Amino acid sequence: SSMGADAAIPLPGPLRLTPAFAFAGRARELATLRALLPRSAGEGRRAAFLAGEPGSGKSRLVRELAGEVAAEGATVLYGDCDAAVGTPYGPFAAALEHLVRHTDPDALRPHLAQGGGELTRLLPGLAARVGDLPPPPATDADAERHRLHTAVTDLLVGISSERPLLVVLEDVHWADTSTLGLLRHLVRSGAAARMLIVATFRDDEADVPAELASALVDVYRTEGVVRLRLAGLSEADVAEFVRLTAGAEPSPDLAAAILGLTGGNAFLVTE
Repeated sequence: SSMGADAAIPLPGPLRLTPAFAFAGRARELATLRALLPRSAGEGRRAAFLAGEPGSGKSRLVRELAGEVAAEGATVLYGDCDAAVGTPYGPFAAALEHLVRHTDPDALRPHLAQGGGELTRLLPGLAARVGDLPPPPATDADAERHRLHTAVTDLLVGISSERPLLVVLEDVHWADTSTLGLLRHLVRSGAAARMLIVATFRDDEADVPAELASALVDVYRTEGVVRLRLAGLSEADVAEFVRLTAGAEPSPDLAAAILGLTGGNAFLVTE
């Protein structure tokens, strides 16, 4: 790869799953996301917020994106929010844990700077991997949070100087307060990172949680932030799916019937 001889870290597990079905439609959305990944050093951080109803194909789209940019040599990190277990910073801890586990400690150390001790709050095993880190000073919650935000940002900025970085955060409608706070900070303060953040969320609930809604209002005002919504698949998309899956050209009646039954919901189409 043109992005340095050191091997890229492997794709995170959830993005490696082999899909059971062909990928149809969504060419425009995939192209939009691919184009957002900052490839040259001066481009700076970008973010995309990808909305859609359950089953609209958000996860599949980010999986296709991740596979393509990883093949080009980008680093891909992944975390998802869970309805049941809202561990503070859970998705970021998962994403960074993968980074730390697969990056040479010597390559990590320069990017830990003063904030390495802060990161042990998210990554208890960090010191064992990179050696002693200064303990985080005890202080009030606001200062602590700010120092942690800064440490995560500095690490991602540093790592992205080696090769472009894609950070996927799924299901942020379930994100806890701390996760949303760090996401906002990265979007607003990570301008120097050669990084694309892609966050997915469901927008079908009676409404998006108030906390997410206010975070979105805030980040949508920031430069380099894009909103995408996955509507239903079109009749042409459904026909393409049948063609790719069955290896035969569907009659217009069949494509129209599948569209009528499913409303173009990708999950229902595959069912």
